[in-house]
Amino acid sequence: MSQIANQNPASKYLTKNVALLIGIVWFASAFGWVLSGIIHEFGHALAVLSFGGTVTELQPFVFSGAPHVAYAGSFTVFQRAIFSAAGASTAYLVGAIVLLLVPFKRTSPGVSLGVTFGIVPFLGQSISYMILPILYLLNVSVQDDVINFLAFSQLNPMWVSLCAAVLAAIGVWIIAKRCRVISTIQAAAGLQNEGEK
Repeated sequence: MSQIANQNPASKYLTKNVALLIGIVWFASAFGWVLSGIIHEFGHALAVLSFGGTVTELQPFVFSGAPHVAYAGSFTVFQRAIFSAAGASTAYLVGAIVLLLVPFKRTSPGVSLGVTFGIVPFLGQSISYMILPILYLLNVSVQDDVINFLAFSQLNPMWVSLCAAVLAAIGVWIIAKRCRVISTIQAAAGLQNEGEK
């Protein structure tokens, strides 16, 4: 007799649910990563347009080359700093708004988990603002919006890194408070006791 046939029904149920959870998390994370990148690039474009510039090229899709925004116009150094920060800021803001608006208490565990892991890439954009300023201080050559922001703004890289860490902590707090990830995973996998539901 095969080992699978010897499994009890609860074990089969758990295996099926865990596989489904892994699929939901993987799909939602991949979808969130692509969508957050698109919103990131549109954030740059919106900032350029808001200061009277012209967007000459908008390439938001990672699958067809490096995502970027090219623009034309006459801008101050301060405006260029805003353009550099607008991508990650827009994605973070959209992610935080979605997390605050989704009624997690009224959604199924699968939907809650999907939304949560789909939004993580949006909030995760603050991580580059935590790490890259330190590399900037160490004179490591990296081409990124964060480095451009630091060069244009002349802000202290450690303060930028600290502010990004605070934003990341707020994002984690929102996820922990609103999404109840651990209890959602337990409920979806069928691991909660009747008294905990």
